Amino acid sequence: AQRRDAAWEGPAPDRRLACFDDSRVFRARPGAWEALPDCPPGAELRIGLGADHGELTGREAWVLAAWTRTAAWTAAWILDCYESPGRTTVGDDAHAVVAMLSRWGLDLGAVDEAVGDVNSAGKSSRMRSVNEEFEAALRRLGVGRAPPIRSAVKGPGSVAHGAHVLDDALGRGALWVCEGADPVIRAFRRWSGRDDEHKHVVDASRYLLVPVLDRTAALAAPRIVRG
Repeated sequence: AQRRDAAWEGPAPDRRLACFDDSRVFRARPGAWEALPDCPPGAELRIGLGADHGELTGREAWVLAAWTRTAAWTAAWILDCYESPGRTTVGDDAHAVVAMLSRWGLDLGAVDEAVGDVNSAGKSSRMRSVNEEFEAALRRLGVGRAPPIRSAVKGPGSVAHGAHVLDDALGRGALWVCEGADPVIRAFRRWSGRDDEHKHVVDASRYLLVPVLDRTAALAAPRIVRG
């Protein structure tokens, strides 16, 4: 099983995110903002959602993250992750995303950025994209006004570039993962660059965080979401 499926708990030897290890995992109960490592008290944070609408059953993935970015320092924390348990509808996934936010004491109104894949996942209608379907489903839940879900930046080389940016951030201590975000920890330990069961979680993470962590990106204005 180890040779055929890489079926062990430790990091895969050929993983793309080679700088990820247990030192990048922090412990915090949901909502414990003061437990974010290397985050000064009173830091101005932004909250974001990243989504990958995988084409196969069980491949819908959403990550919840916070970050702070100034001219002197950038850091991001992946707080939580929703991974669909099987075949789901947009409504099912929307409820799960709201529940994930609620665990951290947030509602949709606290979300500053939302980024989603352009794939359909077999869920979109002929008249609307899957991101528009999710926007409508989230609005119907009536728990705050979420921002529009913008389409992820994709194109030749985007996967490799995104992996490089995430790995660079892990290596310089600018990216952390909460221990409760199990799918992210598992994917970061195991993803080898292939289109496998780990890629959808990595994709959701990079869609949201690469523009934040890329050291060549323009600075984004933060806002305070905690005291």
